[in-house]
Amino acid sequence: MDSANSHVLVKQLPRSVQTSQPICLVGNNNFRRKCLASIGAHEIFRPEMWKAALTELTATASLVFTLTTSIIACMDSHVVDPKLLVPLAVFIIAFLFLLVTVPLTGGHMSPVFTFIAALKGVVTLTRALIYVLAQCTGSIIGFFILRTVMEPRLADTYSLGGCAIGATKAQDALLVEFTCTFVVLFVGVTLAFDKKRSKDLGLPMVCMVIAGAMALAVFVSLTVTGRAGYAGVGLSPARCLGPALFHGGSLWEGHWVFWLGPFLACILYYALSVNLPKEGLVWVDGEYDVLNLPLASPGTLYKTSLSNDGPERPTAGSMDTANSHVVVDIGDQLPRDLVHKKCSGPKFLTSIGAHEFFTIETWKAGLVELTATAALMFSLTSSNIACLESHEVNPRLLIPFSVFIIVFLFLIATVPLSGGHMNPVFTFVAALKGVVTLSRALIYVLAQCIGSIIGFFILKTVMEPKLTDTYSLGGCAIGQKGQSSAIEPQDALLLEFFCTFLVLFVGLTLAFDKKRCKDLGLPMVCLVVAGSLALAVFVSITITGRPGYAGVGLSPARCLGPALLHGGSLWNGHWVFWLGPFLACIIYYSVSINLPKKGLCWVDGEYDILNLALGSCGTISNNAV
Repeated sequence: MDSANSHVLVKQLPRSVQTSQPICLVGNNNFRRKCLASIGAHEIFRPEMWKAALTELTATASLVFTLTTSIIACMDSHVVDPKLLVPLAVFIIAFLFLLVTVPLTGGHMSPVFTFIAALKGVVTLTRALIYVLAQCTGSIIGFFILRTVMEPRLADTYSLGGCAIGATKAQDALLVEFTCTFVVLFVGVTLAFDKKRSKDLGLPMVCMVIAGAMALAVFVSLTVTGRAGYAGVGLSPARCLGPALFHGGSLWEGHWVFWLGPFLACILYYALSVNLPKEGLVWVDGEYDVLNLPLASPGTLYKTSLSNDGPERPTAGSMDTANSHVVVDIGDQLPRDLVHKKCSGPKFLTSIGAHEFFTIETWKAGLVELTATAALMFSLTSSNIACLESHEVNPRLLIPFSVFIIVFLFLIATVPLSGGHMNPVFTFVAALKGVVTLSRALIYVLAQCIGSIIGFFILKTVMEPKLTDTYSLGGCAIGQKGQSSAIEPQDALLLEFFCTFLVLFVGLTLAFDKKRCKDLGLPMVCLVVAGSLALAVFVSITITGRPGYAGVGLSPARCLGPALLHGGSLWNGHWVFWLGPFLACIIYYSVSINLPKKGLCWVDGEYDILNLALGSCGTISNNAV
């Protein structure tokens, strides 16, 4: 959040921080001075730092007052399901405050963001400590004002908008707090702390992504446990401190959860962030295309992919192309004995890209795919179940919107890191088209399957057993075995095939077109891919009208996790959710290699029907004469 407006950050830091060596250390090896300089103790004497802290205090006080009153107003409204309004309120308010405060202080307003910023060296430890104190003080002031003006009945009913675990077990609440905080960090902070991507997308888009991640975490947490009295994730220990001090009572029960959960999430996210791929995925069109591999010679492949002195290679991003500014020289990542113009190894190993097994960036990208898939499965499934559990007349209409928003957030965060697959379907097509090597594809698919299992394991742990049984852990089902009203496997297979093909044709045809991706930009490409997925889900959950059918899977990995952890009827026709996408990928690849290379071109009026008619009449007249 401090790099979304990176030119402001540089100006607000002391001159000694902007250089590689603190001024106080020049010519002085004193241990005490070194320690003080390393924690940024000099910032205590800088007025700009105290001005930033005052801004954090004011912003936090205003935020908790506005956010809490808005959430209570939503919950106290007379709509059918007020919980659906809460994420919208969180998104709008968080976006507004971020847009205003990011250029001033970095827009933290939460000890979570300040702590991760300190771990990553975005702010000094001294500034981080003062920020956290300012945020806690701001929370206390904000809730004091709220308690003063709020009707006592509302204050008692909603515990002053505090963080309560209610009937939820402390360990379950801790796991939810940890997971939801990690999702916010992974989706929002990964983008916000990337100066180049933040500059390319612009401050409003970065703020929208962070606010969207926070709204998603709140939406997930409100319903995932299904237990009375649980107020959802805190996402900010400072926000939970104010109500606990003024209202007390049950708010102190399990209060440690709202401190320990975010702390652990920050530690794990930091460990992941230092191992993120430094540069995105790159490929040469057709280099590893499945049809070209048998015809290519090892020397040709390696001359193209490993040469260090050749021309700069093309770039890749969304579904590996939409982030075209990223440039990678794979030769720099390989062991020295593998980098040469002619490959001495077997042709088969060369054609499948076996050298990527020795590339550290490949394994970092695999780790991103695992983490993103786990977070996506948890967020997407819990949100879909929350939609179905709502009291709307037709709750299924909410699911496509949920899918669209969540997938868009995850795509825009992960595309520049690993290509943003998170799905064996996208990886398989990418391997067929030569966007990734078969070796990388194998690593990706394995990571996605493991990520799905981890995500659904966390979901099963925190979800109420009744919801788990009712919705089969959000798994892919075609109906109970022997159930007469269940959809037939062949019908489910046809629907799985066609909906997957729809996603590939609409989403990946654009995502794998480098020129169009560059022209449209990363956000628009992610919107199209997310929209195609939402469209396929919307079509599948209503078209059959058969009870027990959970709609298309669109991802074999998504179907694997619930089948392993929940079992039962989820194994009935499980093969459908693998075979359908596989056939769709094969057919789509056959279509994609026969797509026109150039768009339709014409000269205005050249073939206008009136011109043709007049031209024909003139010809006839000349012939007659």
